[in-house]
Amino acid sequence: MLTPAERGRAIIDPAKFSTALLNRRLWAKQREIAHSVANNPLTAVKGCHASGKTFVASGLPLWWITRHNKAVAYVLAPTLRQVKTFWGEVIMARQNSNEDLRDALPEPTSTRIEIAPDRYAQGASSSRGVNVQGIHGKNVLLIGDEAPGIEMEIWDAVEGMRAGGNVRMLIQGNPVVPSGYFYDAFTKSRKIWKGITISAFDTPNLMREDGSGVLTEQEILDMSPERLAWTHPILPKPSPLISRSWVKERLILWGPKHPKYLSRVLGEFPSDDPYSVFPLSWLERAQRDPFESELAKAKNVPVQVGIDVAGPGHDETVLYARAGGIVLGMKAWADPDPRGPVLRELSQIKGGKYGRKLGKAVVDIIGIGYNFGLHLADNGFDVYGFQAGGRAIDTEQFANQKAEAHWQLRTYLQDNLISQLSDEETVAQLSTIQYRENSRGKTEIESKPDRNKRGIPGSPDRAEAAIQAFMRVTPRVTGTVLGGAGNLVEISPI
Repeated sequence: MLTPAERGRAIIDPAKFSTALLNRRLWAKQREIAHSVANNPLTAVKGCHASGKTFVASGLPLWWITRHNKAVAYVLAPTLRQVKTFWGEVIMARQNSNEDLRDALPEPTSTRIEIAPDRYAQGASSSRGVNVQGIHGKNVLLIGDEAPGIEMEIWDAVEGMRAGGNVRMLIQGNPVVPSGYFYDAFTKSRKIWKGITISAFDTPNLMREDGSGVLTEQEILDMSPERLAWTHPILPKPSPLISRSWVKERLILWGPKHPKYLSRVLGEFPSDDPYSVFPLSWLERAQRDPFESELAKAKNVPVQVGIDVAGPGHDETVLYARAGGIVLGMKAWADPDPRGPVLRELSQIKGGKYGRKLGKAVVDIIGIGYNFGLHLADNGFDVYGFQAGGRAIDTEQFANQKAEAHWQLRTYLQDNLISQLSDEETVAQLSTIQYRENSRGKTEIESKPDRNKRGIPGSPDRAEAAIQAFMRVTPRVTGTVLGGAGNLVEISPI
């Protein structure tokens, strides 16, 4: 039991509040975040994957409404799912708190905890038209979680709310989009924001076991499985923080200069490569949930499937399914003969797996893909054969079908028409693809050998399956015949 003096100090200091009343152990960066919210009107936190920022932030609404007699703590996130994820941490913080604090705080609902009508904490999705200007009170704490996904109009309303009263803001997220309100807090608006960055190498698990300092990337690459599994003693097991083994995987798969490594491991904003076909900022945006209007529009749209076929011992065979701009699912197989698994997946989609009828299946028919496509067509599926080196429809702009197909997906992404592109490896592969203009002024896509020369390993199988899934397909009268249909991929304008 705390003495009145100890309780008073804990209520004033959010880091002490978390330790003494919420029974949580904070490490250095987490304490820095808590103290910044107490001492600065504007705090922005960008962090690596599993950086622990949500853990410390989830205790702050409880601290705020305990600290002030009249107070509102508001949590915003792009979707209701994300709000409820954050709020689950708030509920857990209250459940694990000291008995006297637990008695003082009422049982929370899924998105709200209320001590009095003018003293409460609330979570809401910014996608549901939150009236931020309606949030007012003598003391207001606003937390923007997954901040890069919150629309600019919400931030404009927030600025109006901040005009009066004691208002503190904490915005946090992964540094994935090098533009917008969150990005500005670390760049052109940094004079008014307290910016905090959490790299994987700031977290306890990336410290050396003897406490002598931070591990290097080479040390991680050279580590034994036993050392990779080590977690810091202050953390629960299994550790919720970014792990040594995950960092090693990303180093191997992405390399230290990959934009995904910069954002997901080092907590830094990547710069979009001017020759990137699919800028990372567009790809990260495409991980959003679909809008209600998009769901309604795609309700009766057939599922289109893209399949990239890998030979025995070579990478993955990948299937992507989409309806309109909504990614419905992805499957990848390392099987030496994936015909059976692919047929089963197509049959499940045809049988109503996604609540829509199955439309076209686009297969790259160069090499091993030709017989694979024939096999699918012989089993009754509507198969279209794609030839990357084939003639483009727009021969003035594109060197071949491959470039035209890539550009169609690029246009969808640029116009923010794609949602639920959630597979991290697909995003990583897409973000590394580059283009150039050839000597005749036509757009062409970098070859796989040239990618390898740049230090980008492997074949982008998942990326290519996604590109094929988003092709606009129309029949040709002549060309490669699959299942007697006489169809080739044609890429029409959106």
